[in-house]
Amino acid sequence: MKAELSTSLEIHMKLLFALVLLVVSQISIASTGPYEATIKRIQATSIGNPYNTVYLNTLVSDSPCSSTNTHDRFTLANEVQYSMVLAAYMAGKSIKIYGTGECVSDIEQINNMQLHEQ
Repeated sequence: MKAELSTSLEIHMKLLFALVLLVVSQISIASTGPYEATIKRIQATSIGNPYNTVYLNTLVSDSPCSSTNTHDRFTLANEVQYSMVLAAYMAGKSIKIYGTGECVSDIEQINNMQLHEQ
């Protein structure tokens, strides 16, 4: 009885481990980038609007969102990202963007950004 319980527990643990690996691999597949470039243009509308976007001076062709690929743009998700993009634009510095892999109004949202000294 103990051996059967131990074997059953072992099987369940292996299945749980496999499930966790599958979920983690899907999360890493969903994100895109990095895209590193200077900023061509910033567009601002109302708070939370998906057309608050940053246009990059680089070719984006592997986004799951066709408007991101066509216009090399990403949706700014919050005010912090907008401030960072504006600072990079004013300083003429390049930024590194990682996308979420999710489309909002056919534009990929930014997952995170990095601004480095050059």
